[in-house]
Amino acid sequence: MNRHKFERTTHEVEATEAIGAGFASLLRPGDVVLLDGELGAGKTSFVRGMTMGLGVTKGMASSPTFVLINVYPTSHEHAVDALIHVDAYRVKDVGELENMGWDNLFDPTTHAPRGKRAAVIEWPSHIESVLPEAFRCATITLSHVDASERMLRFNLPGTWVEREGLEALKTRPPVRCTVTKKWVAPTARSYPFADDRARNADLHQWIVDPDEKNRP
Repeated sequence: MNRHKFERTTHEVEATEAIGAGFASLLRPGDVVLLDGELGAGKTSFVRGMTMGLGVTKGMASSPTFVLINVYPTSHEHAVDALIHVDAYRVKDVGELENMGWDNLFDPTTHAPRGKRAAVIEWPSHIESVLPEAFRCATITLSHVDASERMLRFNLPGTWVEREGLEALKTRPPVRCTVTKKWVAPTARSYPFADDRARNADLHQWIVDPDEKNRP
């Protein structure tokens, strides 16, 4: 089965979040994303970026390490209406998932998220028996390069190749908007600006008469 593979590197936590936000814009209902990597490699930062990219209410997203599963409703303009976040680090037996309402969130036959949801799963090796077949999942492996640099290795199903935004995710670096100073995801339609208002503000700054700018 064909796979689509590429790598990105980041030097700041916010850049990892921006790539996560860009990746989230590619999600479709039923997608399962597996996050691999040692402790501290940036998995939580990547998921936080995904929630930001999906318009999850700020402050709602948190690590599910102790509750195992969180479900975040997304804003209306996205293809998925919720993101299921699973942290399986503490799972010793998949039977534990039953008490968390697993069967209400995932189809017991296909193991895909029900409805218009997508899922991101940290430490997937702990619950392999209840996950879709590997070729159906997107896998992202995060690793340390040094104290601040992280390597993100993407291994996506071949069917993702036609998804809008994938090429931008592969080639554009996450950047800070020159107007708002906010980080901008590679797939943002307003790239390299945070939004259209910032783009227009930058344009105005360039076209205004220099004498006008200096006039009291």
